[in-house]
Amino acid sequence: MKLKSLLLKDGNLQSSTGVAELTGITAQRTTEIWYDIQDTEIDELQRFLSVLDLHPLMLDRCLDKSSTPGVISFGGTVMLEYPVSSNFDEFEQSYIRVCF
Repeated sequence: MKLKSLLLKDGNLQSSTGVAELTGITAQRTTEIWYDIQDTEIDELQRFLSVLDLHPLMLDRCLDKSSTPGVISFGGTVMLEYPVSSNFDEFEQSYIRVCF
């Protein structure tokens, strides 16, 4: 799994690849963290997301390899899923999923 995190703390964006921030992930955090997760296996992603206390249906949607653009809400969490492309000549699109 390729994992990169960015922290927004006290109005400053800080790049981080250290384990210290990752081991402290909880649903009740005091900073905003953006995780860029690439090339992951389902079991790795499930372990990573399990500490976020997501609704089971939200977790299932995050683990689903198929992507559908839209907005869904389960419990107190909202997920945005939308296509992005850095190369407009390619037919296949990547998707971004944002949970908050």
